[in-house]
Amino acid sequence: MAVTNKTKSYLKLGSIFALLSGLFWTTSIVISLLIPSFLRGSTSLAFFEKAASYSTFIIIKDWSNIIAYLCFIAVIIVFNHLARPENRAYMSWVNVLILIGLSTALYEYVEAARNFLPMIDRMADMTVDVKKIYARFQFYNSDDFLLWHLTACIWFTIVSGLAWTNKMIPKYLVILGLLLGLSNGVAFIGIINADRGLIESYQLFSIILIPLWSIVEGSFLWVLSKKL
Repeated sequence: MAVTNKTKSYLKLGSIFALLSGLFWTTSIVISLLIPSFLRGSTSLAFFEKAASYSTFIIIKDWSNIIAYLCFIAVIIVFNHLARPENRAYMSWVNVLILIGLSTALYEYVEAARNFLPMIDRMADMTVDVKKIYARFQFYNSDDFLLWHLTACIWFTIVSGLAWTNKMIPKYLVILGLLLGLSNGVAFIGIINADRGLIESYQLFSIILIPLWSIVEGSFLWVLSKKL
C-alpha cells in the first residue's frame, strides 16, 4: 500500500466513520432489546396496538440505523481504497455486493421513519380486520433485512479472510470481522426460518461485537494513519 497523504486521509475517514457506525448501530440494538419483541420486526396487529406507547424509542432506533448505514458506506469506500493489488478484484465484488444489501436496508429504514407516525395515526381509526390486512401487506412488502444480513455475512467473511495474510492487520481484528460475518449469517438463517431465538441471539452477540469491532477498527486505522 503506497503511503500518501491521500491514503492517510482515507485511514482517518475510515477511523471516524467506523466509530460512528458502531455507535449508532449499538444504540439501535440496545433499544431493540429494551422494547417488546413484537415491535422489533415486521408489523403485526400487536405492533399497531402498542407502537404508539414506544414511538420515541422506535423513531430513535430507525434514525440510528439510517445514520449507521450512511456512515458504513464510508468504511466500505475506505476498505476498497486500502485493498492490496492482489485482492482488489475480490474487494470490488464484495463491496458492490454489500452496497446492494445496504441500500435495501437503508430504504427500509427511511420508509419506516417516514411512515411510522402517520401510519400509527391512521391505524387508530381502523377496525381490527383492516389492521390485520394492512399488517399482512406490510409483511410481504418487506424482506426483513434478509439481503442486508446475507451480504454483510459475505462481506465480513471475505474481507476478513483476505486480511488474514496481511501482516499489518492484527489477528484479533480479523477474528472480530469473521465473528461479525458469522453473526450476520445467524441472523440470515433466523429470518429465513422465522426463528426468533436465532434473531435474538444475533442481537445479543451484536451488542458486544459491533461496538468492539468499531472501536478496535477505528483505533487501528487512526493509529495507522499517524504511524505511516
